[in-house]
Amino acid sequence: MRVADFIFKFLSDRGTETVYMISGGQAMFLVDAVYQNKKLKAICTHHEQAAGMSADAYGRLTGKLGVALVTAGPGAVNITNGVVGGWTDSAPMMVISGQSGLSYVQYQQEHSIRQFGIQGINIKPLVEKVTKYFVTVDDPAKILYYMGKAYYLAMNGRPGPVWIDVPLDIQKMEVPTGLLEEFRPSLEKTTLPVLKEEIRQVLEMLVKSSRPVILAGQGIRLAGAVNEFTEVVKRLKIPVLTSRLGIDLINSDNLLYVGRPG
Repeated sequence: MRVADFIFKFLSDRGTETVYMISGGQAMFLVDAVYQNKKLKAICTHHEQAAGMSADAYGRLTGKLGVALVTAGPGAVNITNGVVGGWTDSAPMMVISGQSGLSYVQYQQEHSIRQFGIQGINIKPLVEKVTKYFVTVDDPAKILYYMGKAYYLAMNGRPGPVWIDVPLDIQKMEVPTGLLEEFRPSLEKTTLPVLKEEIRQVLEMLVKSSRPVILAGQGIRLAGAVNEFTEVVKRLKIPVLTSRLGIDLINSDNLLYVGRPG
C-alpha cells in the first residue's frame, strides 16, 4: 500500500467521509488515493481557502475531523486563512499538503534558501503557530505514528488544526509490511493538565466577588459540559454573557441572560 493510500484509509477507518480539495501536480498520488478510496467523497472547491473553510465548518458541525487536501506552494499558502479560522475557533481539522520531493525539501532547509524544487516552499514556519501539530513525512515506516499523533491532537484537549506535509516521492512509496510504530499518548507529553489550582483561584474570586458575571463560551461545549453549566447557573443565579460561538448555551429568555459583550 502506498503512503498516500495509507493516509486516507487511516482517515476513512475513523469516520472521515468527505475530503475538500483542489488537485495539483505535487499532490498527484494523494489525489489518486482519495479517488481510489470508495468510502470517501471528494468535493473540489474553486479555491484552497474555501477547502480550508469547508474542513473547518465540517469539524465544527459534526465533531468529526474535517479534512482538506492541497498541493504545494500556492496551494498550501492559500489554505492558511481557513486554518487560522479553525485555530481560533477550535475546530478539529487536518490539512494534507503535497510537497516537492524529499531531497528538495531537505536541501532547501539545510541551505536556508527561499525556494527550491517545483513549487517548493517551506510551509512550516508559516503555519506552525496556528496548528497543534505539523510534520513533513520523511519515512514511510513512520506514517502510522504521524497520522496517529495528528489525529489524536486534532480531536483531543482543545481541538484544532493539524498539518501533514507529504513530499511527492514519499506519497508513492510503499508502506513497509509488518508492525509499524504507533503513537501512544500515555508515553508522550500530550495528556491534559490538571487545573486544580486554577479551579481553586476561580472559586476564591467568586466567593469574594460582590457582582459576579459569567462569560460563557465555546469551551463549555467542547468539554461536553453544557448540562453542568446549566446546573451551575441555576444554582448560583449569576448573570451570564455569551461569546459569539456560545450564544446558544443559554436561552435568550432566561432571566439571567444579559446578552453578548462588544
